[in-house]
Amino acid sequence: MPSPIGHTLIGFCGFVLVSHRFIPAKELPLHRRLQLLASCIILANLPDIDVIPGIFMGHPGMYHRQATHSVLATVCLGWFTCFLAKRRFIPRSTPIWATALYASHIILDILVNDISPPFGLQLFWPAPEYFIAPVQIFPRFIYFSREAGMWAVFSPTNLLTFLQEMLLLAPLVGLSFLICRNSNRTKHSQI
Repeated sequence: MPSPIGHTLIGFCGFVLVSHRFIPAKELPLHRRLQLLASCIILANLPDIDVIPGIFMGHPGMYHRQATHSVLATVCLGWFTCFLAKRRFIPRSTPIWATALYASHIILDILVNDISPPFGLQLFWPAPEYFIAPVQIFPRFIYFSREAGMWAVFSPTNLLTFLQEMLLLAPLVGLSFLICRNSNRTKHSQI
């Protein structure tokens, strides 16, 4: 699966777009902007929460790429954020970007060169089939190995994975800034 850095870059893109489009970040105090940034990054990484039970059982990948990496989990998150928005605990636009950020994780994970069976994700969990894209553009990130344990995260292979992800995802970060800049120009020319 992509590294947390890859998912965090997408979370940052989400922050740039949501802070510009739905919530005018310039009107928010710094601590609120930081909360929004943290929320975007957490949502983009949230499906990987499934490694926590596996860590306690001695095998981090035991539940990885299953329930939390499914369409059902994405729909449940969207429904839950809609419920919160209706109760006015969060802004009305939150369900859109929260669901999109969560789904971005799943999309990235489907595009990974998975080398260990079962390949891909249990996209339609609880159905047992795993799905992977026919073309994988991201290298695999190694979270755990029997030899190195959790120290496998710091392997030379993962360092190359970090670099490849940054090269592949940096254009999306630039594109999100460009979209916001062009949108600002359009707004100012209409005034």
